[in-house]
Amino acid sequence: MAEFYIRVDGVDRATQHLAAYGRSIHQAAAAGLQRGAVVVSKNAKTGVHSPQNPYIGVRGYDVSTGKLKSSVGVDRLQQIPGGQQIDISVHEVARVFARSVAGGGRNVNNRSPLVYGPVEERHHPFLGPALSNHIGEVLESFRAAFETTLRGLI
Repeated sequence: MAEFYIRVDGVDRATQHLAAYGRSIHQAAAAGLQRGAVVVSKNAKTGVHSPQNPYIGVRGYDVSTGKLKSSVGVDRLQQIPGGQQIDISVHEVARVFARSVAGGGRNVNNRSPLVYGPVEERHHPFLGPALSNHIGEVLESFRAAFETTLRGLI
């Protein structure tokens, strides 16, 4: 499965130029990344099995269990060489779906979103479009959080 993430390069370079602000730049970028990741995650959840991206059931059943939608999430912020990144991906669901039933009780689905999430993304993309179709909203969320955090720290 393709991995999608938001990444900010050049934070270290910006920090060198703005040495007076030091760690504040990293904190502001982290706040911006987290806010942008929430926008992507929200839109990915909306895009899973939406009318524009319908659920294609197994053996004629067309009722989604909601496991894939509930498994989309945001990982922790990571420090990488020269910047920071945050991943938005399919996770194992927090609650147990031992016997989630779709299709009137005949189709018991015990599969993990980690297994069928990549297949679904290949055939009916929801993570990629969540970023590409909402890049303006992501950037604006990042900018607003970055600016607010930086002003509060200086």
